Amino acid sequence: MKKLLFGIFFFLLTGLFIPTSAAESISDFKVYITIQKDGYINVEERILYDFGDLQRHGIYRMIPYTKTNTEGKKYKLALDQFSVKDENGASYDFDKMTSDGDITLKIGSASSYVTGQKQYIIRYRAGGAITYFSDHDELYWNAIGDSWTVPISNAEVHVTKPDGAGERKVRCFTGSGEYVEDNCTIKQTGASTTFSYQGGLNANTGMGIVVELEPGAVEYLEPEEYLTFWQTLGGKLTLIGIILFAIFWY
Repeated sequence: MKKLLFGIFFFLLTGLFIPTSAAESISDFKVYITIQKDGYINVEERILYDFGDLQRHGIYRMIPYTKTNTEGKKYKLALDQFSVKDENGASYDFDKMTSDGDITLKIGSASSYVTGQKQYIIRYRAGGAITYFSDHDELYWNAIGDSWTVPISNAEVHVTKPDGAGERKVRCFTGSGEYVEDNCTIKQTGASTTFSYQGGLNANTGMGIVVELEPGAVEYLEPEEYLTFWQTLGGKLTLIGIILFAIFWY
């Protein structure tokens, strides 16, 4: 009996000193957006991802490439010039996949593992992101999407406007699914605006920003209308073929 009690006491005592597995999180997420005069925007995302003591192959980054106007029409942005590097300029392996209105970057290698903190610097260009109204132009950008399944300790978005963009309204929204909260800190210095979230973002919580520009500050560069496969000519012909086949088969 004494041996049993001693064993239980020893197990409880030593169990207090067994290190627990640290949960994954994003320590720092900074986005730098530069609005160009030609209507494109250059985006740089600096993601300091903490894997804790876990071993992973890398991360996924989902970037929406569609937007919906006030009439409910969907448009497709032109995203290109992708690169992914670390803080020393070394390139990461990544695959780019497109589905359901998102471009997904699968960053990392299946043959190697990463652990601890890793810096991912993602760069790309987007065309068609500016919306043109009668009295102003506007950039709305879903800067930090709500697809992250880990919390984000610090989140910032920095936007640089071109010359002639003027001092117009800027706004920030956060939330999950629908971004309806506005608990952000906004600081404007000349042509630059910094959006900071007050407190850490929970998992599946995103952050979007709105920056208005003087009309004509950037070139007119509208995105093309987004069509599903069944809305394209090939999709319609395929549907007709399926219907005719079903009729003849019947």
